[in-house]
Amino acid sequence: DASLQSAGAFAELAASPEAARRPPALLFGSLLEAVGAAEAVRDAGRHALLVLDTLAPLVDAWRLACAWAEEALGRPLGGEVASAERRNCFAGLLERAAGLASALSEGGAAGGSLTLLVLMDTDVVSGPSPGRAAQAAAVGARGFRLEDFSGRKASELARLENLVRRGIELTEGSLSAVGIAPPSDGPMEGAEEADAIRELQSLSDGQVVLDGAMAAEGRFPALDPTASFSCLGLGSQGQEGDAPQASGRQRQRLRDVRPSALQAVAAQLRTELALETGAEELDDDLSSRLQDVRAALLQPPRRPMRPEEMTALLLAARSGALRPLPEAEIAAALGGGAGAPLLRHLREAAPQVLAQLAEAREVSPAMAGELDMAVRRFMAKRQAELQAG
Repeated sequence: DASLQSAGAFAELAASPEAARRPPALLFGSLLEAVGAAEAVRDAGRHALLVLDTLAPLVDAWRLACAWAEEALGRPLGGEVASAERRNCFAGLLERAAGLASALSEGGAAGGSLTLLVLMDTDVVSGPSPGRAAQAAAVGARGFRLEDFSGRKASELARLENLVRRGIELTEGSLSAVGIAPPSDGPMEGAEEADAIRELQSLSDGQVVLDGAMAAEGRFPALDPTASFSCLGLGSQGQEGDAPQASGRQRQRLRDVRPSALQAVAAQLRTELALETGAEELDDDLSSRLQDVRAALLQPPRRPMRPEEMTALLLAARSGALRPLPEAEIAAALGGGAGAPLLRHLREAAPQVLAQLAEAREVSPAMAGELDMAVRRFMAKRQAELQAG
């Protein structure tokens, strides 16, 4: 992306293209090299972002270690033992992501950090989606090619070639009839995949689940609200009494990185969006307001908002106060990041509301009422401008 490069985001980008040329089993060393390089940046007091587009090398290494252990023991590993060791294996990688205090950095440098993003293609963590039932129904009829079975035993390949010669399409149904497992979409299958994914969930600071069915329907952000969550900031909230010797600025830093008002609003909206995503019966008015909420979530890059500003936008969208405006005008009022027209209006006409949202532990009826009045004044002003222009 040229705009990201011009901003210096990829000034020191390093990429490893080996995954396209080598099987996963041979990439474990490359994975560790990438992590080690990122750790070196972190330990030098700088900030590193490492994106792993597959965990297949790690999973393959885990499987190989299990096979060796079972061969040495002469029996399968017990379920609890395997689960504990698998967690240790995954933690050895994921827990290298950290922010360091200055004292832990090399040479006393300012604390560095390593942010780790792991990409996975799986349905294990997906919630219900209107388009997913149709997708699942189509899977049984999905056709495969002989190339999809590369690496299988010679006897299996011979049977597959025989099916093709007889004009039989290679589908999950026909494969099941002859006792051949279909190709896997990833490094894990079935219960093993589910257990491994949930282990990774418990070790991470959160997950963002993107829904292909929603994207195909043109519904953006194509985010699964039933499965996406963040643990970032949990347990970090401090009260003034926790550090009486701290200055006002220091006490501010002790606060949860996710302000209470935003958490409360997000929790309610997540439930409602989940109901909508699950195709539950919703009245037309609520569906329209949730459409506005989605518009508020679609913000441009490099225009960051303060938490209280995001809270105000979400509350305004959920209230329906902007509904008298055309849909395009609503999206324009809520969009633009920090420069959103509605936010500019609130900074001028109701700065006290934003200040209250920044400090409040919950959104009181008085705050909500004051915000609603400010939003309706914006809406009335915009209506007048549209009629005049």
